[in-house]
Amino acid sequence: MSFLRIAAVLPLLMAGALDAAPARADGLLPLPLPHGTAGMIGGNVGGVSHHGGGPAGIVAGVEASLVHLWRGGVWAGGYGDVLWDSGLRGVTTSVGPEIGWLLLGVDGGLVFQADLGGHTAVGYAIRPMLSLGFVDLYYRFSETRGALHEIGVLVKVPVLGDI
Repeated sequence: MSFLRIAAVLPLLMAGALDAAPARADGLLPLPLPHGTAGMIGGNVGGVSHHGGGPAGIVAGVEASLVHLWRGGVWAGGYGDVLWDSGLRGVTTSVGPEIGWLLLGVDGGLVFQADLGGHTAVGYAIRPMLSLGFVDLYYRFSETRGALHEIGVLVKVPVLGDI
């Protein structure tokens, strides 16, 4: 099944899961779910607020992930991203696991920062997201030299896999 079909069907599935329509005998959802593994790549852009470590700014960068989608709508995998942070005037990168069900997901892991002044920091991040097929809306909290709050949009497309 193509990823385009997943992108079109997921919002309908969520609505169907919340509807009073009868469920199939083999699960909660009235429609069949795609399943398989996909390698994804894309870009994101957002706004960021630094507390105790710099001014607010814009983040933009790239992300890659490898995700498996099971028949019940559960998905899990791993991601890595690299972002330019205009407030930090440097690069933030993170890597870690991701998990979700239908439209709702969360990822997180290790964060590495380096600014133009030569300062580096290591910390952690957690990012809840609303996944709408190719487009994810997210909020990321991370802690390195201080708390960082990021709100953004991530657009990813499949580059390999069987879904």
